[in-house]
Amino acid sequence: MKKLFYLIFFFICQIFAYDANNSAIIRNFLNQYRRPITILEITDQPIYYSFELCRYFNITCCLLYLGNRNRIMQDSYLINSNKVVVLNPEQFTGEMLQTLTRCEHFDVSIINVRNNLKMSLESALEYFSKLGDYLFIDDTTAKIRNFFESSYKILDQFSNNKLLAISTPKNGLDIPRWAKKNLPMSDIPRYFVESNFLEKYLIKNAKKTKWIHGINLVTFIMLYGIYPSNEMIIENIYEMKRSGHNDLVVGNMIIQGKTVQLIDFADSRRSLRTRKGVSAAIKLFKDKELLINPYASMQNYGERLT
Repeated sequence: MKKLFYLIFFFICQIFAYDANNSAIIRNFLNQYRRPITILEITDQPIYYSFELCRYFNITCCLLYLGNRNRIMQDSYLINSNKVVVLNPEQFTGEMLQTLTRCEHFDVSIINVRNNLKMSLESALEYFSKLGDYLFIDDTTAKIRNFFESSYKILDQFSNNKLLAISTPKNGLDIPRWAKKNLPMSDIPRYFVESNFLEKYLIKNAKKTKWIHGINLVTFIMLYGIYPSNEMIIENIYEMKRSGHNDLVVGNMIIQGKTVQLIDFADSRRSLRTRKGVSAAIKLFKDKELLINPYASMQNYGERLT
């Protein structure tokens, strides 16, 4: 019995050492950035890179967790985390992943999924390659390596070829936010993005603006965001009532962890009263159906704005 205990303990230690080694590799890569960045981690595993990475860097980590909701919400790190956003859809479909690639631009994506992809491996890899500029895939197989070797620049292979680092440059967004997903796919980005380790800009209607790290609040809603809590988000929105924003809608809010930041000020096409926008957004996050049917909640929200 004692031998069995030590054997199990040994294997657990090996698993944690393996992940710690991979985390150090990713940290070394992130050291090249001299600006705030956004990381996406898609995982169904009990060990997350996001929580550790947030301790070292000026980043927003979006943890798209494909596991049990109760388990992730009991993680003690969340209590003290200002930089983590947790998304937890019960069913993460190919359509969801495709829409995510169309409306968000991640600096680095980390993929560590073993069991919970509801799509073919080929489709998943194609979408993963369109998430942002750099991609790390954990637990890599020969099939995955072959897919990327044919079309992308592989930066390195680590941990006995199990961790794969790939350059996947992304030069724009197809749609401005999740709510516009019904727009037809465009071969040329509707909005261009310029990014490197020092700077990142969005080019919209020939106007170049500094990129705000984080993800759009609509993305958070549609991917069943569970952290920060609705109460935390409402606190942020309530503080916006004096912002003077003339289009204060959730599509003009970027969530960066416990902080929500407004974008797109002074749009001459808009004339929504600030207080009306604040009131509608607060009602949206008080909607008890939000985590059950975000599509219906967003539709009701839109009707309150008209």
